[in-house]
Amino acid sequence: MCLSTIVNAQNNYEVDFYIHDDDNAKIYIEGFCGGSRDIMDSMTRKKDDSFHFSAKDYPEGMYMLKDEQKRDMFSFLLAKSKKFSIEIYKTGEAFVKGCAENDAYMMYQYENRKSQEAMYYYRLEAKSHPELQDSLYKELNPKMIAFENFQKNFLLTYPNNFISVV
Repeated sequence: MCLSTIVNAQNNYEVDFYIHDDDNAKIYIEGFCGGSRDIMDSMTRKKDDSFHFSAKDYPEGMYMLKDEQKRDMFSFLLAKSKKFSIEIYKTGEAFVKGCAENDAYMMYQYENRKSQEAMYYYRLEAKSHPELQDSLYKELNPKMIAFENFQKNFLLTYPNNFISVV
């Protein structure tokens, strides 16, 4: 973690995570600073099946939820909104209450995931059936153009969002 960032941070956050179809009794929060990633905190499951994160003086930025085995689960932002909740599904979809920054970030992540999945299946099929590469690309290309258009509109609509800035 970047000490200088933490010293300057004056942010108190209250975040609830509702993770559907998940058996973890404990999850971790990993912070990103420069090229390093460090576990910064942990949460245990509450009686209502949520995980509550209460933090003081955390810097704004991107964080990762990790499971009990410390594998990546889900990324989110700590930003202007100090109290919010995120409902997370196995499909990768997430619904945010009380945080416009995360709502936009989740929308971007969802669209990005769809385009990455389309590219993955294109590569898989093209490798298995090289003779179909051109026709497979004709199917992929509109999906990639749609994501590029989404990305351009996102940058215009949310110029100050973490994804836009990065």
